[in-house]
Amino acid sequence: MFMYSVHFYEAKLNFDTNFFNTLRSSLEITLHVWYPAAGRLTVSPINGKLDLLCNNGGALMVEAKTEVEISQLGELTQYKPFYEKLVHKPGFNGGFSDMPLVVVQVTWFRCGGYSIGVGASHSLFDGKGFFNFLRSWALRASSNEVSEQLMPVHERGYLLIHQGSKLGKNGVFRVPAFDHLHHLIELASACGDSERKTGRCRFSEMDFIAMEDNYAFKTFRLSKEIVESLKRKVSNRGPLSGFSTFEVVAAHLWKVRSKSLGLRGENKVCLQFSMDARAKVVPPLSTEFSGNAYVMASIFTTAKALEEEPISTTAYKIREAKESITDEYIRAYLIALDAPQKSLPPLPELTIVSDLRNLPFHCADFGHGHAASAALLPSPLPQSAFLMRAPNEEGAIDVSLGLPLQIANAFSHCFLHV
Repeated sequence: MFMYSVHFYEAKLNFDTNFFNTLRSSLEITLHVWYPAAGRLTVSPINGKLDLLCNNGGALMVEAKTEVEISQLGELTQYKPFYEKLVHKPGFNGGFSDMPLVVVQVTWFRCGGYSIGVGASHSLFDGKGFFNFLRSWALRASSNEVSEQLMPVHERGYLLIHQGSKLGKNGVFRVPAFDHLHHLIELASACGDSERKTGRCRFSEMDFIAMEDNYAFKTFRLSKEIVESLKRKVSNRGPLSGFSTFEVVAAHLWKVRSKSLGLRGENKVCLQFSMDARAKVVPPLSTEFSGNAYVMASIFTTAKALEEEPISTTAYKIREAKESITDEYIRAYLIALDAPQKSLPPLPELTIVSDLRNLPFHCADFGHGHAASAALLPSPLPQSAFLMRAPNEEGAIDVSLGLPLQIANAFSHCFLHV
């Protein structure tokens, strides 16, 4: 699975006509340091799992032109199908050895501006690793210098050792993220289409698969005033205080999305959110660890309980889930990843949140200043939501997620009117 970002840069008077070559040569230099990104995935003949082969296979970089002007795209943070043409998507013929792990497309607009669309394999990077790679490349392109603080750490031995470690006194540690997903999948499998239509199965009242063609990836901006209003609302609804912005926004998002989807009663609902494991393992990984070091925290309840409980209770559950991510949890998570994996069916009851506010993608400066804006392309999982720092508006948060078209207006009204 690839993650893609598109960075928009407006026309500059002092534009370098040799800029594409500058980008290409600086990417080559960056790949010398970030050498796993120039490698390829391969299937291990021993266990059938994916291995990372550092064979200097290189990244793929292409150049394109369009007659469109950037101003014609309107609000750049709002995803548009046209953005799919601004990234290069390599074809997959079944052989990993031919598939680059990093792809880049530079697109020139008629107005003189340009975009840089970057894709990277999620098997290689998590969000933080992806951002640090972009930042290192941008610094090389703009100044040919990179701070020692940005030098990546590629050593993965610690995580590989933990995959074979034992847990606790009994060697058993349950991982809620996997248990909750397994339970949702079992419920979905037990609920046939005919049962859903006749109402005999209350697990999923909406035909999620049929809605995929009518899905939209939307971005909603929570202004600083809305965020502060949400925090006041949380503090007024319970004795607990001091909730983080993420805890409050994620609680609000989960409640509004579940309600908008029409999930009611004893339907099970689940919130999962990514957690950076770098500082959680013992001993901790370097903050510049370049690989995929996130695990999922999880909360499981009924739609009725989620709707009726005050937002402060939901925020507190999120805080508890965050605090449950310990070294033992991470080791158990890695062991669980070793088990046979199944594809995830469409689950409207599942809400996934990734907090990317500390990764300001729009700040990538390749030599012409910060991007006018940066946008993520939709995840293959439509129930995924991304929190990003809003460009040019201090304290505001852009929340991007996939929604069925028929509930988009209802979600927008409830989400933005606090």
